[in-house]
Amino acid sequence: MKRVMFACSGEIQNDTLSCGSWIEAIALGLRSSFEIVFLARTPDDSGVTHRSVRVGGVPFSVHFAGAAPIPELVHSAVQMERPDVVVIFGTESDASHRFTDAMEQEGLLDHTVAFAQGFASIWAKHFTEGLPERVVRRNTVRDLIRRDGLRAQVRNFERRGEREIAMLKKVKHYIGRTEFDYAVLRLANPDCAYYKCSDVMRPAFYERQWTYGACVPHSIFVSQYYYPVKGFHYLLEAASYLKPKYPDLSIVAAGYNPIRKSFAQREWKDSSYIRYLKTLACRYGLQDCIHPIGPQSAEEMAKQYCLANVYAMPSTIENSPNSLAEAMLLGVPSVAADVGGVAELAAYGKEARVYPSSAPYLLAYHIDRVFADPKAAEQLGRNGRARALIEYDRETNWNALKHAFSAIAEA
Repeated sequence: MKRVMFACSGEIQNDTLSCGSWIEAIALGLRSSFEIVFLARTPDDSGVTHRSVRVGGVPFSVHFAGAAPIPELVHSAVQMERPDVVVIFGTESDASHRFTDAMEQEGLLDHTVAFAQGFASIWAKHFTEGLPERVVRRNTVRDLIRRDGLRAQVRNFERRGEREIAMLKKVKHYIGRTEFDYAVLRLANPDCAYYKCSDVMRPAFYERQWTYGACVPHSIFVSQYYYPVKGFHYLLEAASYLKPKYPDLSIVAAGYNPIRKSFAQREWKDSSYIRYLKTLACRYGLQDCIHPIGPQSAEEMAKQYCLANVYAMPSTIENSPNSLAEAMLLGVPSVAADVGGVAELAAYGKEARVYPSSAPYLLAYHIDRVFADPKAAEQLGRNGRARALIEYDRETNWNALKHAFSAIAEA
């Protein structure tokens, strides 16, 4: 049996490694076909440690370290495990860049594959899209203390993007999902091998199904909203067009509430972007329409999707957004910005309503069409679900990963 090493970041608590539900799903789906071991960078003071740890409820062999340098961790694990394939999850993080450099030192790049997720180099270009220059340039007290105002965040993405491009040129194998990520990869590394494979979603999103009768009319659900690329500023403008027609309009958003804070809290804790969202909410009279619900488990998120009249994804950039996939799997009528690989995931007007990302008036139009016609909304949701059940079929995608890992092991 071939040995596959998953290189990722995570936390270990109570003999359990938390490293992302989709990574856990892949490990559980493939463990009967490959011997899977984990290599994890953890945010603690541990040296290089090796022991059996549960991942997704199942024991796996895990090599991990917090304080020890990644090359030391990689060298120790590689010498013990002798992996046939090394898998790096994502190209945008500093940990992924360091894992790649370490694999190069170990002579394993020919057998290393990276998952294409987001791209820091591309995200930097879209990070402040749609924001006034005064908001981008402004630093609140919180921004000054943390040194991470919007311009600083863009510079950070640019720096990470430079390292990311160096990584893209080194790694020879990639697993991707859309023509968007294929295009970005080919620009950096025209000779790379590319294996297309859609995601496997969390089980809760295969088990529920949206119905109009169970939803809250005129409610919008968004899964993230508190940093600019998720486009919540566009959604607030769209909501300003909808509120006169739908006085009971509600926006349910995963995450903490950036609107109802005292002035003192705002002064010390608000970022420039959150300050701008508050300004827009007050300008449009939407303060009472916004209902953040805090962090949610997979089951809780699935429930919130199904309570919504519509799922909205107003992002300024995405690759293959899991939130849209989750909404479609559940059969929630969806309205999504046409960014990254979105157009490949949902046929326009049939499986989701798709619009130009910088046109919040069209976002409002498409949400209004869902609100105004329950029968059409139900059909849109059914079509989206049918497409998603094919796109995110677990057995199909696990088999695609098996093929990719087997090919890379023999490279």
